[in-house]
Amino acid sequence: MVRDKHTLIIGIGSPHGDDQIGWLAIDELLLHGELPCRAIKVSNPLQCLDHLDRAERVLIIDAAVGMDVCVLSMRYDASSQWDDCATINTKDPRGTHDLGLPSVLELALNLGHRVDHVEIWLVRGSQFQPLSAVSEAALAGTHECVQRIVQEVADARNILGA
Repeated sequence: MVRDKHTLIIGIGSPHGDDQIGWLAIDELLLHGELPCRAIKVSNPLQCLDHLDRAERVLIIDAAVGMDVCVLSMRYDASSQWDDCATINTKDPRGTHDLGLPSVLELALNLGHRVDHVEIWLVRGSQFQPLSAVSEAALAGTHECVQRIVQEVADARNILGA
């Protein structure tokens, strides 16, 4: 994968079942050596805050529950769909490590960071037991998400003539 400052892809994950989705997406994206972007893994949404100002476009991949069964991956534009993003976070935080992605992006905005360049990509997860394997449905959704991101990044590169 070619490194540049234009696009950064962040995968959020943990070793707990379908919560590995963000990490697995980064692993799969790294197999696409021609993509002109950087990719990193983080273990909680708060860690995204450190990276928001490091690229012109930031894509964040995370697992989500309660999504339509037919939809394996979906994209939110954090700057224009705050109401939709708020539905991602349904668990009340008990500390800073429990802050959901919408709360982190709202915090970033309040701290003066740009968020109009952030896209949230969600992949439906269904099981999150500690140290369990990823479900087949989540793997399929992750692959679909990666393919869509690869296409978008390639299309953006072609439009820019890079």
